[in-house]
Amino acid sequence: LVHELETDTAVIDSVTVAPDGTLLAAANAHGTVFVWQLGEGRKGPILLMEANTIDAQTDAIQLRFTPEGLLAVIGMADGSVEIWLASN
Repeated sequence: LVHELETDTAVIDSVTVAPDGTLLAAANAHGTVFVWQLGEGRKGPILLMEANTIDAQTDAIQLRFTPEGLLAVIGMADGSVEIWLASN
């Protein structure tokens, strides 16, 4: 184990790392996306994105960063796609 990152959820459905290796994002079944800054030694996320705020029970089933790492793209189980800025 190199590093352990923590969330307040029991199940993570999708995980991705930004192309430059500085950010890691994980999505849970409630549409919440957690973003960590890698290499800082912090266990907690630096950013939380509440995906699909209209229906919080829609699963986030795919999660990817764009090639430049500026956007997080979230594919939802209801067929919708959400695009978020990856940094605050």
